[in-house]
Amino acid sequence: MGNIRFFFNYNRTNKLNKQGEALVQLVAYKQRSQSGTKYKYISTGIYLTPEQWDKENSRVINHPTEGQLNFSLYDKRTAYEKKVIDIVNKQGFCDLKDLERSSTNNLLSFIEFF
Repeated sequence: MGNIRFFFNYNRTNKLNKQGEALVQLVAYKQRSQSGTKYKYISTGIYLTPEQWDKENSRVINHPTEGQLNFSLYDKRTAYEKKVIDIVNKQGFCDLKDLERSSTNNLLSFIEFF
């Protein structure tokens, strides 16, 4: 069973909005031997022009707040990687559906609390 990996994807739909910007998404994927690779697209809420995204290094460039935006992107990625580790430690494995459930349910159960 493969691990879940992450990367950033800019302008997945190849369409720009009215301001000439497109969304940067965090992509979670898991390689499967029989059914192929599965993907989950997670919005970062960050919109950039094509000149502001470095595709080779997956980072923000030529933006007034590029340092803050890069920190925000990698912080989100690290948070999801931590979720995968937590789920694997609890269940022994992690699927993309488990990752989706954990992102929508941030409340602790009574047992987890104590």
